[in-house]
Amino acid sequence: MSDLHSRIQRRITHFLGELGGFLRRESLATLSATLGHAARAPAPQAARPRRAAHSVAPTARAKTARSRKSGEKRAPEQLARTVEALVSYIASNRGHGMQQMVEGMRMPKADLQLPIAKLLAEKRIRKTGVKRGTKYYAAK
Repeated sequence: MSDLHSRIQRRITHFLGELGGFLRRESLATLSATLGHAARAPAPQAARPRRAAHSVAPTARAKTARSRKSGEKRAPEQLARTVEALVSYIASNRGHGMQQMVEGMRMPKADLQLPIAKLLAEKRIRKTGVKRGTKYYAAK
């Protein structure tokens, strides 16, 4: 019975993958026709089987190259280097938000949050806005 269940599950997963690809292509075609563009739909790809429901997907944090174990603190020297790099980045890129800093410095958001909090507490930088609209500037 278990083998039958797993075969049915694989077929359902394959079908859903194909259906998702079909709907994506049709949506893009309809959207491009509505907007008057001749945008091409992406080339169809072979449907990848989805992960089984019981497997755990890796988090964004796990995908990044980490030099320390989970829960381990950063070395004070590394934190100081990050703080100084962040100050110089903010000084040369006024008004950037967190996502722009993550992309510009090529560091995970989690690794920038503590240095930003320290710099704000020391009043070396200032911020405007709230939540996703927060922008950072060098202190005057």
